[in-house]
Amino acid sequence: MATAMHFPRPKKKPRIKRNADGFKYFTQLQIKLIRRTARDAAILAESRRLVTAPKEWMLIDLLTSTGLRESEAADLRCGDIKAGYEESAVFVRHGKGDKSGTVQIPE
Repeated sequence: MATAMHFPRPKKKPRIKRNADGFKYFTQLQIKLIRRTARDAAILAESRRLVTAPKEWMLIDLLTSTGLRESEAADLRCGDIKAGYEESAVFVRHGKGDKSGTVQIPE
């Protein structure tokens, strides 16, 4: 008489918490911490006369305040950022669906 072999069940991967739309977003607290960490690193780097951290801080601040995608941010050029007294915006060349347009920068 043959006996049934028992194999251990594979472990399930932990579920990623998602919002109602099914996408994963950072919480407001996580965004605050990311921005604060980048700002603190930039201030420290500035005292050492390094330029990398302030650029990273600017990029993180831009991404978290405008909602740009990585690919859109990577495609930015200096002339794409229009900052003035009344209105600030970023020109996006190849956005989702290969569409171009502008994204407002909030205060």
